Amino acid sequence: MVGTWNGPAMPFRMKRKTPEIVGATTEGRAPAAHEPLDATAPMRSADDRPERGATVQVETRLQAQLDLLRDCAELLLCGESAHAERAFAKLAPALELDAIAAFVATNGEGALVLDTSVGLSGSALSSTSVAVVAADLQRAERRTHVFESLARNSDSRAAVFRELGFASAVVGALVVGGRLLGAVVLAARSKERFSAAELTVIDTLLCYLAAAYERRELTRDRHDSEHRKREFLTVSPTAPITSFMPAKIATSLSRKVSPSKI
Repeated sequence: MVGTWNGPAMPFRMKRKTPEIVGATTEGRAPAAHEPLDATAPMRSADDRPERGATVQVETRLQAQLDLLRDCAELLLCGESAHAERAFAKLAPALELDAIAAFVATNGEGALVLDTSVGLSGSALSSTSVAVVAADLQRAERRTHVFESLARNSDSRAAVFRELGFASAVVGALVVGGRLLGAVVLAARSKERFSAAELTVIDTLLCYLAAAYERRELTRDRHDSEHRKREFLTVSPTAPITSFMPAKIATSLSRKVSPSKI
C-alpha cells in the first residue's frame, strides 16, 4: 500500500544555470562580486605569461644599463680627476668584456700611447694599430668601428685583435672639436658580436671619456700657464728686460740703447 502525504504542499524549485559571460573573466572563471564586468575585454590565458616575463626582463636589463652609465658618469665626470680604470672595471662584467684599453694622443700627428687598461698588458696591443683605426674614424666623422666574428673577419685591421685571441672588438675614437684626444678598445673572447643596446652603452661611455680627456687637457694647459706666470714673476728684478724678448727684437733694442749713445 502506498502511503500518502497529508502535509502542506512542497513547492517545486528548478535549479537555474548561471549563464556564461564571454570576455568577463580572465581565466574562464565566474567574476567575483568585487570585479567589474567588461564584455568587450579579451580573454587572457596562460600563454600571455611568457610575454609578460620577457617584458620584465627587458625593463630590468634597461634599468641595469642606465645604472651602469650613471656610475660611469660619476667616475669620469664628477670628481677631481677621471677614474677611467674603475669605470672600466664596472663596464667589463656588464658587457661580457675581457679587455678594455684607453690610449691618449701625444701630439698633433695622431700618435697614441697607452693610458690605462683592464685585462690587457701594456705591450700586448699595438698603439700604432689602434691609431690607424682611430684616424680612419676621425676622417669619416664616426665614433666607433665594430670588428665582429674576428675569426672570419677579412678586414686587414682586425688581425691585431684576432692574434690576441679576441672574438670581437670595438674601437672608439675620442674626438672633440675635430681634435683626436685618444682612443678606446673594448674586446671580448666569448662572444662574436655586440647587441644594439650594448653598442649604445659603449657609444655613451665614449662621450663621457672624451669629455673627461678634454677636461684633463684643459686642466694641464691651465697649470702650465700658471707655472710660466710664476716663473716670470719670480725672475730677478735686475735681469735685463731683453731676456724676455725674442732674440731679433732684443738685439735691435740693445743697439738702440747702447751705452756709447747715452
